[in-house]
Amino acid sequence: MAGMPPGSFFLQKAVGSTADMPTEALEAALGTLRSGRVPLLGQIEVTRECSFRCPFCYARPLAGKRPMTTDRIIDLLGEVVEAGCVSLLLTGGEPLGHPDFARIYSHAARLGVVMYVETNAHSISDGTLNALEEFPPANVAASLYAATDAGYKAVTGHGAARRRVMENIDRLLSHRIAVSLRTPICKLNFGELEALLAFSAARGLSHSLNFHLFPRQDGEPVGRDTAFSVQELLSLQDSADLARTTRDRIRRFLGGLSRPAKTFCHDGVNAFYVNAYGELVFCTRRWEDVTATEQLGFRAAWELRGQRGLARRGEEWVCRQRDERGICHYWEETVTQ
Repeated sequence: MAGMPPGSFFLQKAVGSTADMPTEALEAALGTLRSGRVPLLGQIEVTRECSFRCPFCYARPLAGKRPMTTDRIIDLLGEVVEAGCVSLLLTGGEPLGHPDFARIYSHAARLGVVMYVETNAHSISDGTLNALEEFPPANVAASLYAATDAGYKAVTGHGAARRRVMENIDRLLSHRIAVSLRTPICKLNFGELEALLAFSAARGLSHSLNFHLFPRQDGEPVGRDTAFSVQELLSLQDSADLARTTRDRIRRFLGGLSRPAKTFCHDGVNAFYVNAYGELVFCTRRWEDVTATEQLGFRAAWELRGQRGLARRGEEWVCRQRDERGICHYWEETVTQ
C-alpha cells in the first residue's frame, strides 16, 4: 500500500478498488473518512417484492408498511450522496423486479458512486441490461440457490426457475458485466454444493457460500429443518462422506466464527442500510429498530441513529452493543447458536 493516501486501504476494501476512481472523488472520500462518522457505504432496498419464496428469506414484505415510491428513492439517492456515500448496493427483495429499476440504477450511477447490485437473476429485462452496460457496476452478486430443478423447487418454490437463472447469469457475462455468485447453504440444498461450485468454476466466477442464515425481519425463526446449527456444522467438517471441497468450505466458515473481534460491521459509523420502506435500520441484526428518512431526511436520520446507538471511545466511534472484547452480543445470539 506504499504511496496510497491514508485511509485508502479501508476505502479499497469497501468499494472493491480505487484504481478507477477519479482523483478528486478519491480525495473527497478520504477526507470525509478521516473526519469521523460518514455514511460512505450504503445498501438500499429497492423493493421487498420477490418472485421466490425462500423459507429463510430475511427481507419479506412487512404488513402495514408503505414501500418507497420511485420518486422517493430518487430523492433518497441524492440525499445519501450529499451525506458522503461513495459506494452503494441496490438490494431487495428482488431489485431487478422493480418496474423502474433501470431508472433508479442509472440515476444512482450518474451521481458518481461505485455501484453494486444483488439479484436472484430470475428476470433481467432488456432495459436493465442496457443500464448495466451503460454504467457497469463493480459487481452483480447473483444468488444461485441450487443446481437442479428439484433443488430450486425445494428452496425457492419455483423448480423451473433454475434454467432461467443460469441462462441469465451467462447473459450478464456475455455482456461483460462483472458477476459473482453467492449461495445461502441450508439443509434444502446442501447435497448440491459440489454441483454449484462446479457451475461457478466452469465460468471462473467467485462463489460465496454462507452457512449462516440471517434472522428474519418479521421476527419468525428459521426452522432447524432448514438451517444448520453450528454444532451440526462442527460434526460435518470432518465427515468422510463429504467431498473435500465441502469440508474445506465448512471449516472456512467455522474459522470465521472464531474471529468476531477482528470484524467490525461499520453499521452507523461508515455504513448504512435503508429498507424498502425508507427506514434507516439501526443494525442489520436488529431489524426492528428503525428511523424514518422521508420525514427527517437522510442526514438527520443518520445523526439520530448515531446518538442512539454509538459511543465515542477516544478517536473512534463504537457501537454500544459491542462488549469490552469488541464482540457484538447480537452477533453471538444470531450466529453462534
